[in-house]
Amino acid sequence: MKRAIAFLVFGPTLAASTAFLAMAQAGGSAHGFAKIFAIAVFFFTLPVSAIAGCVDGVLNDAPASLRAALTAGVGAFVASALAFVLFGWLFASPIWAYFAFGGAACMGACSLLANECGRQRFADSVEA
Repeated sequence: MKRAIAFLVFGPTLAASTAFLAMAQAGGSAHGFAKIFAIAVFFFTLPVSAIAGCVDGVLNDAPASLRAALTAGVGAFVASALAFVLFGWLFASPIWAYFAFGGAACMGACSLLANECGRQRFADSVEA
């Protein structure tokens, strides 16, 4: 899967769908708010995905497990820093761990999806 598609489409979609399902499960009457919140999460995740995708591209020659771990760390840092800058006046300090965990999980998954080593090995074995 191409890196841009993995990071800029799958990452924000994963975050938005997770937020929508969590909000929809929490309360049935707030379904409209859940949709708006999911859209906000999608657009909040776009810059995080773009930065993590660039870092993942720089680490292209590293092993897939190391690259995914480093990209997840960058995703955690960027997500929590961006949330602190945008929403620092609104939320209490323990909430930043949720942003960090969400950024790490989504960007680590995107890094593993963008890993083209498996496809390259498959193509080499078919040609042989």
